[in-house]
Amino acid sequence: QTTTPQATVNGQVVSWLLTSIPGSDVVTMTISALVSTEVPWNTTLDNTAWISAPNGYSTPSNTVQISTADEPVLTISKIVDKSVAFQSDTLVYTIAASYNGYFASENTIMRDVLPPFSQFYSNTGTATLAAGELIWNLGTLASGSEISETVKVVLNSTIPANTELWNEGNIINVLNLADTSRVMTMVNPTGVAFAIIVDATPTHIPGDGIATSLITATVTDVAGDPVPDGTEVTLSTDLGFFVSQTSVVRTTLDGQVVDTLRAEYPNSPNVNPETAGQWPTATVTGQTLALNNVMISDDAPVVFYPASIQGWIMDHGTSELVSGGTSTVKNSQNELIWTSATNTQGKYDNPIPGDDTYTVTNAFHDAFGRSVSTVNSIPVTIPESGYLGPITNFSSITGTLLISGQPITTAGHSVYLTNTTTGQVIDSTLTSVRGKYAFNNLSAGNYTVYGVYQAANSLRVGSEAVPSLQSGYWEMNVNVDLNTVQVPFTKTSSSPNYISGDIAEFNITLSNPSNIALTNVVVTDPLPTELTFDHASGTGQLQGNSVVWNLGT
Repeated sequence: QTTTPQATVNGQVVSWLLTSIPGSDVVTMTISALVSTEVPWNTTLDNTAWISAPNGYSTPSNTVQISTADEPVLTISKIVDKSVAFQSDTLVYTIAASYNGYFASENTIMRDVLPPFSQFYSNTGTATLAAGELIWNLGTLASGSEISETVKVVLNSTIPANTELWNEGNIINVLNLADTSRVMTMVNPTGVAFAIIVDATPTHIPGDGIATSLITATVTDVAGDPVPDGTEVTLSTDLGFFVSQTSVVRTTLDGQVVDTLRAEYPNSPNVNPETAGQWPTATVTGQTLALNNVMISDDAPVVFYPASIQGWIMDHGTSELVSGGTSTVKNSQNELIWTSATNTQGKYDNPIPGDDTYTVTNAFHDAFGRSVSTVNSIPVTIPESGYLGPITNFSSITGTLLISGQPITTAGHSVYLTNTTTGQVIDSTLTSVRGKYAFNNLSAGNYTVYGVYQAANSLRVGSEAVPSLQSGYWEMNVNVDLNTVQVPFTKTSSSPNYISGDIAEFNITLSNPSNIALTNVVVTDPLPTELTFDHASGTGQLQGNSVVWNLGT
C-alpha cells in the first residue's frame, strides 16, 4: 500500500535503489501491505528482504513471520423448561449466544421462531415481534461477549396430542458468521396445566414437630393470571392434614385459597436428632373440580427443626424494641445456618439442626443511627427426645461511649459493668473503634455501665443504669455519655518558714471522685533549683529535677 522512502513496485516485489550508503550509516525502509481477504484464518505468512550490490554482493535478511487471526466463532444454543407439555401449558425458552474473535462482531442479529400452536406471552431484552418471529438487533458484540434472553409462550388448548413442537433460534452478523439451535417439546394430551403457588406461615416450626401452619395457595392459569373467584379447589398434602376437614375450598379474590395445615414431622415425636436437620417440607397438590385437571405440585415451606435460638433487641436509650435488626447463626465450621430479622416486637428466631456450638451475631442501629453488634457462643445439646425447643439462655448489653452526644474517636477506653445493688464489678472491657463495647452471656439482674475516658489532660467518666435485664436472650443497647471530672488535688507545706540547711516537707493529697478506679495515675512534682531532693514517701523517685509517683490504680 505505502512505502518509505518511495520505492518501485513490480507485482509482489518492492525495490529501493540506494545510490550510496555512507560508512557506519543506518538506512531504514518501511512498507505497509494489506492482508488479502482470501488468506485463510490462522495462516502463517513469511517475508524476507534481499540486498545486492554491483560488485556481486548479495545476501538475504532474516525472515519475519506474521499470522492471521483465529477464525471468529459466533454460536447460539437453546433450552426449554419442559420436555413434555400440556395443552394450554406455558413454555419458557432460554437462548444463549456468544462471540469470540479478533475483531468485534458487527450488525449482529439474533432471531427466535415461535413454535406452532402457541401464543407469544413475553420476552427479555429489546426485541421486535413480526410474523411469528422475535428479532433482537444486538449490534456490535466485542470478543468474549455472552448474551442470554428468554421467551415465554402459551400453548393453544386445541393443540393435537403427541405433537412435536420444534423451536429454532439463529444468529448472524455482517460477515455471514451464523449458527442455529433447535429444541423440541412433546405435547401430552392428558389435561390443562394450572400453576399453584404455595406459601405457609410460620415457615419453620420448632418443638415437638407438630404445629398448625396457615397455607395460602395462589391458583393461576398458565399465563400467570388468577383463576376466576369461586373456583372450586381441593388441596392435598403428603405431610399432615388440613384442619378444616372440608374437601372443597373456593378461591377468593385474585385466586387465593386459604386452608390450615396440621403439619407433622414424619417420625414425630421420636425423631433422630441426626436426621432432624434435614428440615422436610410439605408438598401440596391442588385440583380444580370444574375442569377436572390436576395442578402442578408445589412445596409449602413448612420445615421442622429440633431447636431454635430466640431473642429480643431493645434500645435502652429510647426504651423501644428494635425491629429490622439482623441475627445470624453459624455452626462450629463457620457455615451459615440461618439469618433472620427482628419483627415489630424486636424478636428474632433462628432454627438450628442439632448438637453443636453456634456463633450468634446480632447487628442493629441505635437511636443515633450507629451500627451496634454483638457475638455470642452458644453450645447446644439436643436431648434424647429429639426436641429442645427455644433456647434463651444468654443476654448482652452493648453500646457506645459518647462525648457531647458523639462517639469517642479512639479505641482502648475502659468500660465496667457493675451489679447496681452490691456495686461489685461483674466484668470490664475496652472500647473498640468509635467507642463501641459489649458485655455478653449475662444473666437476669440490675446492672450499671461505667465508662472512663483518660487523655493527657482530660478525664471523663459516665454511667448508665440498666434496670431489670430480663431472663432470656436479650440484646440491650446502652449508650453512656461521659462528662469531665476534676480530680481534687492539693499540696501543702509542713511549715511556712525554713532557714538554710532545714529539711522542708511538702504534702500532696488527691482523691478519686468517681465510682470507678482510675488507672495509670502519675503524680509529678518539679523541685525549685534552690531545693535539693532528700527523700519521698511511697513510690516517689527523683527523675531529673522532679519527684515522680507512679500510683497505678
